[in-house]
Amino acid sequence: MKITYLIGAGASAENIPTVKDFPKKLIEFRDYIRGNFPINNDKLGENTQLILNDLNCIIEETSNHASFDTYAKKLYLTNQKNDLIKLKNILDSFLTAIQITNRLDKRYDLFLATILNNSNGKLNLPQNISIISWNYDFQLELSLNNFYKKQSFSELDNEINLYPNSANLINENEFSIFKLNGTAGGILEEDKLTKKNYFDLGTPYNLSDSKFKKSVYESIIKNYSIMHKTKQISSIIFSWENDNEIFKNLRDGVLKIISDTSILVVIGYSFPTFNRNIDKLILANMQKLFKIIVQVHDKEMNAVISRLNEIISKINGNVQIIPNNVLDEFFIPFEFN
Repeated sequence: MKITYLIGAGASAENIPTVKDFPKKLIEFRDYIRGNFPINNDKLGENTQLILNDLNCIIEETSNHASFDTYAKKLYLTNQKNDLIKLKNILDSFLTAIQITNRLDKRYDLFLATILNNSNGKLNLPQNISIISWNYDFQLELSLNNFYKKQSFSELDNEINLYPNSANLINENEFSIFKLNGTAGGILEEDKLTKKNYFDLGTPYNLSDSKFKKSVYESIIKNYSIMHKTKQISSIIFSWENDNEIFKNLRDGVLKIISDTSILVVIGYSFPTFNRNIDKLILANMQKLFKIIVQVHDKEMNAVISRLNEIISKINGNVQIIPNNVLDEFFIPFEFN
């Protein structure tokens, strides 16, 4: 029986700030850089000035909009390409910094320990599970690497069928992870995606060591400057950007993979208006769907189920929607085994 997970920001909420807290955390990110890398007497001076200037600009602009997504769409609609690239690269740098220097959302660890199996010394992910993520973060990848122990993101991608990837190929018969908004930690280069790999994933991180945190931020600052000087673009891409072939192929691939889904598990996702068109396509392609489990906070449950009902009632009126407010672990349907 095919099980598909549809995950949103709530699935990473223990580590990644949600929309409400994002402006405050971005200010903290800027203030840490400003306080630990003085421009006048620091060897990174020029690089630090660059990232601080761009951070100040984006903090000011996003404060005047409902969210950074809203600001991003305004830039896209008004053809302000350079400012949109700047926003993506800042977002990428911020997400990379807070994920490398903070502990992972432990719910991923429990989920993976449950679904992984070991056959003849080789780790295997279940073929009947697919994950569709709207998140820009790489919490899931970092958590998977606690099991796979690879040295780089590129090595890990080869093991776990993560899309988009550098080969831009989709294996329909394997466990798959689809990142509909792209991902932090990569670079878009014309028709391909490459991983930056400037962190060694095989190195144990001492998260309580202030020197470690400072060294991470130094790498972030240097990498941001490199991206700026070489005109690199983060592999974060928003759902309403329809002019990128990599992500067009990704979204087409999702629709094929999920066509035989019987059970959908929604975790920390609110079905926002921005994503509605793609959400409709996803649900419409689940021709065998008979059950949806919605795992969100109680305070959000009614609104999420209402939005979901609006979509699903026009597609398949026979689907059972089940609320689940137990948030200390990701729900695994009994049908999994």
